[in-house]
Amino acid sequence: MRILFTDDYAVSANALSEMLEEQNIQVDQAECGENGHRLADI
Repeated sequence: MRILFTDDYAVSANALSEMLEEQNIQVDQAECGENGHRLADI
């Protein structure tokens, strides 16, 4: 499974991403909605 996580607060975004990756979930991170849209298009 792969998810795109968008959050402008890096500390919580990194913590959540690490927890998900421990469950073998691939995580892409975006720090704002605009970058999230770009990543979703890829």
